[in-house]
Amino acid sequence: RDALTQVEGILNTAEEENNDPQYIKGLFYWMRYQQVIEEKSDSLIWDRMMSEKEKGSAARKAVWTSFVASFIQQYYENNRWQIGNRTQVEITPNDFKTWDARTFLDQIKTYYIASLDAPESLQQMSTKDFGSIIVKGNVDQMYRPTLYDILAFRAITFFQNSANILPEPRNEFQLTTDQGYAEAADFVKIDFESTNPQNSQHQIVRLFQDLIKFHEEANNFYALTDANLARLSFVHQQLKQEDRYRRHLEKLIKETPDKPYKG
Repeated sequence: RDALTQVEGILNTAEEENNDPQYIKGLFYWMRYQQVIEEKSDSLIWDRMMSEKEKGSAARKAVWTSFVASFIQQYYENNRWQIGNRTQVEITPNDFKTWDARTFLDQIKTYYIASLDAPESLQQMSTKDFGSIIVKGNVDQMYRPTLYDILAFRAITFFQNSANILPEPRNEFQLTTDQGYAEAADFVKIDFESTNPQNSQHQIVRLFQDLIKFHEEANNFYALTDANLARLSFVHQQLKQEDRYRRHLEKLIKETPDKPYKG
């Protein structure tokens, strides 16, 4: 408990100094110590997370909201079997430990998308301040230069994992070959329609459009190439058009022979 007292002191100092990265690190330590000393730490952590998610700058709110999504996601993955046996009748909205699978996944999805609610602000914030907090290992600023990149790819990673997606009607969203493999400059202009805007594939496509358009306008070759390659990889996984995929990669290499890329 002495460690918790020290962490609260760190949080107070970080708050006074408007040091958002330090404040979030302090919250991580607070949660870690709670898990050690409190038997029912999940509920305490959840209450703290809910009280913190509207505090601070746009960057702090965004990072924290993305972390809330990953916290719920980890709890869901650790308790998937038990959760899968629940029905919506048993749900208590404010108690995440009673949620059924659909509620968990809908909430995770909602928080990841909400973390990107202020794209213009996030696109002005360098990865170096927050990157080490929310990404394991080193963050290569060449390919993920802004906080927006980090949070957008965290959301994309969630949506691309089929284990996180309950069955969705095929007619909700359909990605055609010409749309998926369009040139980057044309891809960002396509008005992708879906009968359900929350459809997972629709969300992924929209996020790739935003990333590619952002780096196109910023003339950031490396980040643009990284986002475009990730987009093509996703499209290839969905449509399995080997020839179209290969032609795109060959064209990209041919057009940029003097640009090193770490794939």
